Amino acid sequence: MTLTIFVSGGGTNCEALIKHFNTPDPAGRIATVGLVVSNRADAYALTRAQRLDVPTTVINRHQLADAAYMMNLLRQHHTDVIILAGFLAMVPDYIINAYLGRIINLHPALLPRHGGKGMYGHHVHEAVKAAGDTVTGMTVHHVSAVCDGGKIIAQRRCPVLPTDTPDDIAAREHELEMAHFPTIVEEYLTSLPRIREGYMPFMGHRTYYRIVGECRDGKKPLVLIHGGPGSTHNYFEVLDSIAQTGRAVISYDQIGCGNSYLDGHPELWTLQTWADELIALRQHLDLQQCHLLGQSWGGMLILAYLTDYTHSGICSAILSSTNPSASLWSQEQHRMIGYMSASEQEAIRQAEETGRFDDPAYLAANDHFMELHCAGPVTDASPDCLRRPKRTGSESYLYGWGPNEYVPTGSLANFEYLQRMGEIQEPTLVISGTDDLCTPLQAKAMYDGLHDGRWELFAGCRHMPFVEDTAHYCAVLTHWLDAHD
Repeated sequence: MTLTIFVSGGGTNCEALIKHFNTPDPAGRIATVGLVVSNRADAYALTRAQRLDVPTTVINRHQLADAAYMMNLLRQHHTDVIILAGFLAMVPDYIINAYLGRIINLHPALLPRHGGKGMYGHHVHEAVKAAGDTVTGMTVHHVSAVCDGGKIIAQRRCPVLPTDTPDDIAAREHELEMAHFPTIVEEYLTSLPRIREGYMPFMGHRTYYRIVGECRDGKKPLVLIHGGPGSTHNYFEVLDSIAQTGRAVISYDQIGCGNSYLDGHPELWTLQTWADELIALRQHLDLQQCHLLGQSWGGMLILAYLTDYTHSGICSAILSSTNPSASLWSQEQHRMIGYMSASEQEAIRQAEETGRFDDPAYLAANDHFMELHCAGPVTDASPDCLRRPKRTGSESYLYGWGPNEYVPTGSLANFEYLQRMGEIQEPTLVISGTDDLCTPLQAKAMYDGLHDGRWELFAGCRHMPFVEDTAHYCAVLTHWLDAHD
């Protein structure tokens, strides 16, 4: 595991971390510091790191705000975890989202006291003295979009004497940091969920699965069912931080895509195949009780599974940007196409009329439609799981659904479950975005049909709110899962 330290000042904690993790240990170290980043060229932390043969770099505020620049920098140094050790700048949301659950900060007080904007360095110790506190200390916490508001990982305390000056308080608190910060970081790294991968035999082929973390304290695993058909599990890796709440997070590549890639078998791409695969996966992994989360087509599979198949042990269902009705889905996509330019509408109309879905004008119009309502282009600033090459199941999508989102011609063309929402007995969370392929009309129609449901609408999000608003999505999801174990 490779650590990157962000720092602005003298760097005593930075040096302590480097000595702790980069010094050879016969038993082996869990991590190494691979880069030190500072927003100040005169930060002595840079000198300390260079003396210990750790690469350093200086960034200005424009570079810090440049997602492509910073993400490339972090990737070049194989950054797994970011540690803020006296970094006096706000970390942009794009970094927080990319390293959700894997970016931590050291604060020189016992949060939530003396935290927030302007509370750093000597300002904190002056506030402790002014408040008449009899105890202070250090806090290591996760970084969130709220300044000093992330979940606390560990705290250590020291007394504040009546005669202490702010300088005395600072010196005593700093002794705590020197004594405890490296070991707290090591304990945190050790606690990070481990990832297990495997394959399940299925229909003479095999299905890849990925398990992050383990369940504890009575929590039940979460099974993630990707969209498409044929989209792969990759994008779900942005939800790995859910495992840090003490819950196993299980994803898999459905047969026909990703690490379960298969083509030349159009007869397989049916609801029955993928439902049998889900049933087999539960048996293979002994998932007697679990939550199911399906995105887009994955939610369709959940709808069919909960209404058409005998089942038990489903604690709750999460329908994320799901299609409950092929006819309504097509109707809503065509309605949104009506807001596009006249030339784009005509290109799409002609492709539908002639079946020429390889026409350049149609392809450009369809790409624009998908950028408006599905997802934007993958860039250097995108999470690694989106940038990684994958084997999309083009055949399974074509034969399962159709040539695009609005012309269902495949085996799922008659998928109509909207009128059956009331048959679902499990608590069900509907999630969608305001600009989603799953329009608010479709999401509300699902919600209205449920006996025990909730609808969460993500403002400004398209078809993947978990990618476009990861922190909020994880917060909503964690609260839901904890309430329905």
